[in-house]
Amino acid sequence: MKSEPETRFWKKVDRTGECWVWIATCDPYGYGRFWLDGRMAPAHRVSFAMTCGPIEPGMQLDHICRNRRCVKPAHLRQVTPYWNRTHNTASPLVAIWFSTHCSRGHPFDLFNTKTRMRDGKMRRECRECRRLTQMARRA
Repeated sequence: MKSEPETRFWKKVDRTGECWVWIATCDPYGYGRFWLDGRMAPAHRVSFAMTCGPIEPGMQLDHICRNRRCVKPAHLRQVTPYWNRTHNTASPLVAIWFSTHCSRGHPFDLFNTKTRMRDGKMRRECRECRRLTQMARRA
């Protein structure tokens, strides 16, 4: 038999779609909030802890589905704060850094990628694009 907090929790979840959507209170960032043990707790963390066990110390939950209101345990995974910060941002610079090809379609691989510090920041360059640019300048 489910405990009282667990019964209250699942009454606030819409399980009809692919994501299990939290339909109660949300914080300003769009994450569900649930009253548990005298305080508000993130709904996705409560869901994960109830179904999968405790979250490891220092770990965060990543929404694989990218839906902040989703509390489906299969759509959540434990990641480090560094992973969550660097891989789940909408920053164009992060998107560029994790891209697999340059803007002209050349692969960023071991042989075609040059990294260097410029203006105090790590930069990545496509060797083939650099070669083509230099050939055009010489012509």
